[in-house]
Amino acid sequence: MHTAPRIPLALVVTADDFGLGVATSRGILRAHRQGPVTATSLMTLTGEHVRASVGLLADAPDLDVGLHVVLTDCGHRPLVAGPSSGLVGRDGCFLSNGRLWRKAFGRRLNQAAVAEEIAAQAELFHRLLGRRPAFVDGHHHAHQLPIIRDALLEVIRQGLVPPVTRITAEAPQMIRRVPSARVRRLAGRQLRSQLQDSWHLRLEFSCYSSGKRSAILRGSPVRDWLREL
Repeated sequence: MHTAPRIPLALVVTADDFGLGVATSRGILRAHRQGPVTATSLMTLTGEHVRASVGLLADAPDLDVGLHVVLTDCGHRPLVAGPSSGLVGRDGCFLSNGRLWRKAFGRRLNQAAVAEEIAAQAELFHRLLGRRPAFVDGHHHAHQLPIIRDALLEVIRQGLVPPVTRITAEAPQMIRRVPSARVRRLAGRQLRSQLQDSWHLRLEFSCYSSGKRSAILRGSPVRDWLREL
C-alpha cells in the first residue's frame, strides 16, 4: 500500500505591522520575548517610525523578519507608485482596502507598476536591515489579490524577496459569518494554485483580540481549522 509522504509542519506566529509605530514595534518584540510570536512582518514606508523601530531588532536576534508589502492606505505615501498604477488616488495616497480589492478583482491595476512598488519596498527593506526579508506578505492580505499576486511573483523571480509567503485559511466560523473572510480565502486559494511546489507556504489563521470576530473564533482550535484546508 502506497503511503503519501508526510509534509513537515511548523507553527509560525507572525505579528504584522512592525514599523507602523515605535509603540507597536516594542509591543511585538515584547510578545516575541515573553510570548508566542516567532516572526514579524515589517512595513518599510513609514519613515521615521520604521527607522526608529529597526534599531530595536538588535535585542531580538531569533525573530524572523519579513516584508509586509503595503498597497492600501496606512497614512503613508507609496514609494514610487503614481495614479497610473491604479494603486493611488488623485491625492497620491494609497486607496482604501475596499477600493483596492474592487479594482483588483475588476482587473483595473497596472501589473508592471504594482511590481515596481513592491520591488521598491523590498529594496528599502534591504537598505534598512542589510539583508533580504525572511518572507513576504501583504497588509490587509492584498498580496493575494488578482494582478497584485502576479506582480509579487514577478518580484520573487527577480530575487528581491524569497519564495516564502502565506495564504489565508480562515476559521470555519469566520467564513460562515464574516463575508469578507470568504473573499480572502478565495484569493488565497487562487494564489496557492499559482505557486510552484518548491515554494514555501504558510497558511494564515487570523486571530483577533476583541470585538465581533473574537467572539466568532471562540471554541475554534487549530486542529479543527486544518480539516477545512
